[in-house]
Amino acid sequence: MVEETTTAEKAPRAATRPWPRGLLRGLFWLWGLALVLSIPIFLITASLRGLVAAPALYEYGFSKYAIAEAVGISERDLEGVVGPAFVRYFRSPEEPLQIRVAVRGQERDLFTEREVAHMRDVKGLVRLDYRLMWGSLAVAVGFVVLGALAARRQLAAALARKALTGAVLTIALLAAVGIGSLVGFEALFLQFHLISFSNDFWQLDPAQHYLIALFPEGFFRDATLLLSTAVLLEAGVLATAAALFLRWRRGAAKRTNVP
Repeated sequence: MVEETTTAEKAPRAATRPWPRGLLRGLFWLWGLALVLSIPIFLITASLRGLVAAPALYEYGFSKYAIAEAVGISERDLEGVVGPAFVRYFRSPEEPLQIRVAVRGQERDLFTEREVAHMRDVKGLVRLDYRLMWGSLAVAVGFVVLGALAARRQLAAALARKALTGAVLTIALLAAVGIGSLVGFEALFLQFHLISFSNDFWQLDPAQHYLIALFPEGFFRDATLLLSTAVLLEAGVLATAAALFLRWRRGAAKRTNVP
């Protein structure tokens, strides 16, 4: 009878045996690599999310490229109707994009079915951006959880090292994109459309379609520059904070070891 009780008590303990520490450390290392790769993804997607929903971006573009004069829509309607409509469209599940406004004194629907279909595709890319942002954030959370299980004492330093590496990677990627944009933004912009869209709805005529007249190529060049600048600043702050923390930690370790 005593023998049976002992066996019964041992079974649950075997079932709840913790994972081998070596396996946890291996997962922690792999997750750390994923974290490094996810940092540029998070910084870029989070910045892009804020940019596409910023009314100031549209107001800046309309003003710089004299859109009111070019398309015959008053500045008041551009800033009070057209710009907010795009912001609302990207922030909500609203479909389709419909804007009715006075053009050269006559009220009309601003976009054709082709333009509306293209904007639906663009919104799909924006939604993908949101998913990538949340997915990269989940990678960071997973790294912290695994670190707490596998290497709790080294977690803070490991997180700082990954953050520093990811920030440097972000800066390198943006430097490459920046050089490419300076050399040939038009070619990069074309390749982006060929890769991102499975149809030709993006091929619009500024003489017939208001969408491309509202947002000329220069607008996207400026937006790319603004996005790159914001991400570079964020990566710079992250790299500086991580480097300072690691330096402080090394100094603290030396002071502790001083006899």
